[in-house]
Amino acid sequence: MPDIHLIKEGSTPVSDTQALEESKDLASRYKRSRREQNAMHWAFIIILWIIVAGFGFAILTRISMMILPDRYCWLSDEHLKSLNDFITTGGIGGVGGALLKNKFPSSGN
Repeated sequence: MPDIHLIKEGSTPVSDTQALEESKDLASRYKRSRREQNAMHWAFIIILWIIVAGFGFAILTRISMMILPDRYCWLSDEHLKSLNDFITTGGIGGVGGALLKNKFPSSGN
């Protein structure tokens, strides 16, 4: 229940046009916020797919280096070691992240 004693005698009610303008302003802010959220969402998905494609390319390269004869291999032993480290680190990080996500689910979802 509103406090009647806080209403001043000379106060004028808000006009419908002013209320409509405020409503339009709030709606435009919400639309802009949703556009920004959608843009961030799609940027995140694109970056994620680039990472997955790079990881898949690294695995395919490593498999091809194991299958092909030595004369067709284009990576040196040092590069193979770096590639193995990349794949191992990415795999351990992915599995560890999935386990932590299952162990500590976020309250937002």
